[in-house]
Amino acid sequence: EDCLFLNVFMPSAASIATARPAPVLVEIHGGGFQGGRASQLWNLTRATGAVTVSIQYRLNVFGFFSTGVVPPILGLRDQRLALQWVRDNAPAFGGDRNHVMIYGSSAGGASVAGHLVLPESAGLFHAAAIESPGGHQGWMPGTQRTDDDWMSTKMVVMFSTQLATSLGCGTPSNLTCLRAIDMQTLSAAAGKLRFAPALAREGSYPLGLIRRGEYTRVPTIVGGQSCESCIHAKAALGPYEPTGRPISKASFDAALLKAGFNGTMLSASGQNESGVSPELLEVWYAKRIATEGRWRTFARILSDSGHACSAALHAQALGATSSSVWRYFFEFKKPGSGVPGACHGAQRTWVNAAVRTTTPSQLDLEQSMANWWSSLGARGNPNGPFESVEWTAYVPGVSDDAMFLDAQPGLPAMNASVDTKREECEHWKGYLGW
Repeated sequence: EDCLFLNVFMPSAASIATARPAPVLVEIHGGGFQGGRASQLWNLTRATGAVTVSIQYRLNVFGFFSTGVVPPILGLRDQRLALQWVRDNAPAFGGDRNHVMIYGSSAGGASVAGHLVLPESAGLFHAAAIESPGGHQGWMPGTQRTDDDWMSTKMVVMFSTQLATSLGCGTPSNLTCLRAIDMQTLSAAAGKLRFAPALAREGSYPLGLIRRGEYTRVPTIVGGQSCESCIHAKAALGPYEPTGRPISKASFDAALLKAGFNGTMLSASGQNESGVSPELLEVWYAKRIATEGRWRTFARILSDSGHACSAALHAQALGATSSSVWRYFFEFKKPGSGVPGACHGAQRTWVNAAVRTTTPSQLDLEQSMANWWSSLGARGNPNGPFESVEWTAYVPGVSDDAMFLDAQPGLPAMNASVDTKREECEHWKGYLGW
C-alpha cells in the first residue's frame, strides 16, 4: 500500500480571498534515501506568498526493498501520491494546480530527476529544481555506497536477497516471514546494506535518460555548492588552511583509499575493477594538485565523484535538450566553518527562507533565492519584477554562465569559471550514469 504524509503551508485567508491562485512549491527532502523528514516551510510561504508542501516518504528498506527483478521504488510512489493529492486539492489552499513546482536537495534532487524520467509522474508538476543531486556511484565499493542515490537494479535485488537470507526468510518474495520481523531488527539488518531507487531498465539512470532526451521537459533550475564534500575532507585531512598546509602524497593516497578509491567496486556478480585508484586520480587531477594543493584537490575528488559532477552533468544534459534551464553555483561560506566554500546541502535553508541572517546582504540573498525559485513555479522563469539581476538561461558550450550565489559585494551575479565548466567531470561520466 502507498503512504501519504505531508505538511502544507498556505497564505493567510485574506490573501487567498484577494489574490490569484498561488504557485505550489513542493519540497522533497534529502538524506540519502536513508533519513530526513518533511520540512516546516512557513517562512517560504511568508516570503513569497506561495503555497508550500513538504513530503515524508518511505526510506531505506521500507521504501526500496525489491521482492523481484523490478524494484517497486515505493518511496518515489509515495512522492507521486503526494503530487496527485496536490493536484486534486491545491485550490482548497489557495494554490494553482497548473503551477506546481517540485524541488529538493541531495536525495531530494535525485528524486526530482527521477520524476523527470518516470512517465507515471508526467503532468503532476510544471517546473523543477534539482539541487546537488546524488547520482549512481559506479566507482564505489559495495560496503561504502553512502551516496549511491540511484542504484543498479541488480544491486538492489542482490541486497534484498542478502537481507532476506540473513533474516532466515530465504527469498525476498517471502513477505509473510519478513513482515513478522519487528522494524528495529529489520532496520538494523538493512543498515549493513544499501537500499535506494533503481529504474526497471537495468543499466539506466535518470542522468542518462535525460541526456538522451527521454524525460518530461519543464523549466528547471539545477546547481550545487562550491565545496560539496569539504566537511569530509576536513575529517580526513584536518582543517583547511588557505596558506596551503602541505599534505604529503602518502597521506593523500591513504585518504583516497580509505574513502573507497581502491580501483574495485562490488557489482551484482562480485568484485570488479572500476579502475578509479589513487594513481588514476593523480593523473585526472594533476592541474588541481599543482595549483591548489592536495587538501583542496582531495575535497574536489570527493565532491566530483558524488554531488558536484552529478549536478554539473545534470545541467549539461538538461541544457543540451531544453531551452528552459537555469544553473546556479552556491558559494556562501559559513563563518567559522574551517572550509573554503559552501558544503553539501547548504543552499536548502536559503531557498526555504529559513536562514538566521545576520547582515542585510545575507537577508537579500535569502529573499532573492526564495523569489527566484517561487518565480520559476509561478511563471516558468526565475526572473521577475523583484530582482535586479537577470538570470540568463544555461546552454552548455554557448552560455556557460551560472548564477553565483553569495552575500559578498557584487554577488549574486552571472559568471563562468573552471568550476562551472568542470573539465574533470568528463572523467566521471561513465561512473555517474551518463
